[in-house]
Amino acid sequence: MKMLVKLSLQGVEEMTSLSNHTSGRVIQIKPIRTNDESPAENNEQHHLLKTEEKRKEAEAALEAAQLKRDQLLKNAENEIEELKQAWEAEKQDLQNEAYQNGFDQGVQQGEKDGYDSYIDKLKVANGIIEQAKERHDNIVKSSEETIAEIALQCSGKILHQQLEDSPEMFLPLVKKVVQDVQDQPEIVVYVHPDQYGTVHSQTEELKRLVGHKTQLTLYADEDLVPFSCLIESPFGRVDAGIDSQLTELRKKVLDFANGEIGHE
Repeated sequence: MKMLVKLSLQGVEEMTSLSNHTSGRVIQIKPIRTNDESPAENNEQHHLLKTEEKRKEAEAALEAAQLKRDQLLKNAENEIEELKQAWEAEKQDLQNEAYQNGFDQGVQQGEKDGYDSYIDKLKVANGIIEQAKERHDNIVKSSEETIAEIALQCSGKILHQQLEDSPEMFLPLVKKVVQDVQDQPEIVVYVHPDQYGTVHSQTEELKRLVGHKTQLTLYADEDLVPFSCLIESPFGRVDAGIDSQLTELRKKVLDFANGEIGHE
């Protein structure tokens, strides 16, 4: 608590005046006390602001990607519609031309030549429309993948920021993967040195999870990226870190997006 004492010139003059008229009296000025915010509260507010900034950046990036996708789709659809309209007009011209040629060169021969020409140009027009449709599908696929990539990248940044702000959030991930191999006789856990202290503080709890028949060992590996978690046991090696799980999630999201496009 800080003690603030405010004295004004007028207050000094009044105190002097009172001292002249009052024998043996002393007028004291009471200190004003004010509360300061603790460093912990300031740090917490700073972390919350950083997380909120990351969230807003993610939302802005997603919105921009969606607007770009919508514009690309609209352009592709307009192009296909223009090709269809142009083909309808050309088809009518071809029919009229075929009829006129048949009339001039003889009904039978003219119909054959006009029909053959009509079929050839029809194939060309159908090829153009098919190419436009393929380009449209590629634009849709590309935009869906782009949005998925941006969403996953933003999610990864936000998740890493939350883990940096609250390292204890990493512990449930380690416990989950240890439980998955708890029946193995020996389990070795590797984490990045930055997370070693946090995980090591929960060693006893991890040992209780696997039971007394399982030997559990924890190592720090500086070759790992932060928030990585490698588990080795007779069953094999399991990569259960944040980045590996985001990579697996990315694969599933893109597979789902491509599957949805394939059914359209």
